[in-house]
Amino acid sequence: MNKTLFMAAVVSMTVACRRGGPYHNFDKWKTLPILWDAPLKGHPREVLEREYPAADSARPDLKRFLSRKFHFDDDGNLVREDNFMDDKLVYWSIWRYDQDGPQEITTAADGKYSGRTVSKSIGEGRYKFITYRSHGPGGVQAQGVRIIIFPSSGKEQIDEIYNEDTIATGKPHGLLHVYYDGGRVMKRISTTKDGTVEEHYFYSRWDSPDSIETFAGRKLTERAIFVVNQQGDAARRMVISEGDTSGESYQYEYDSHGNWTKQIETPLRKDTSLGVLSGGASVRERVFVY
Repeated sequence: MNKTLFMAAVVSMTVACRRGGPYHNFDKWKTLPILWDAPLKGHPREVLEREYPAADSARPDLKRFLSRKFHFDDDGNLVREDNFMDDKLVYWSIWRYDQDGPQEITTAADGKYSGRTVSKSIGEGRYKFITYRSHGPGGVQAQGVRIIIFPSSGKEQIDEIYNEDTIATGKPHGLLHVYYDGGRVMKRISTTKDGTVEEHYFYSRWDSPDSIETFAGRKLTERAIFVVNQQGDAARRMVISEGDTSGESYQYEYDSHGNWTKQIETPLRKDTSLGVLSGGASVRERVFVY
């Protein structure tokens, strides 16, 4: 996509959203930004989640690899997230919600790093987010800017994304337009100077994705296909991309509210290129406080 067409997309989205709506959180009762995960059931107040390689299950003396604790308010907004490494608190993030949207503060336990994101309503359903980072005394600087737009339909969210280079010009280097049906993502359109990627979501009768199709321009480049269990969670995900197939299978244990408390993820094909937890089965355990 050339520069002229990209800026035309920016202008058309801005004009279409001139009359916007209030700030809206489409991710209530969610812990992770996994688009096919449904909201948690039973309105929990806290969720403690641990993740580790399945091979460590035979060694109970081994400390957990990664843990996170999520806290929700009565409306389902995420208000705090604590991150642990080997059961040691590493950093935490706190969100406060007001008429200007969510205000976020992130703090490292060792005091060497902190960050905050300030949100401000700038009218017509538009909210400006500025992220600041600090690495030691005197190191505070703006790292990025987003303008989030909520059209009056109440079913869309548009993100204008700026980096250090494009903040000065006032022209975003990326756009993300997401269409919703209730809490379900229906379509995502991502636009940069390199082109447009569009994702279409199709759902099963459990309100869980049945498949996701990804297009680059008009070309279908990837299709993710889900096999869903009776609880509405993915039992298998297969991804077909450029003639190659990959994916994972999942096994679960559940609590009385219908939330899974243990998930075992097994890759359909071994891949050791993606990090510590890759190359074999991994386990996620969750403890809920309702």
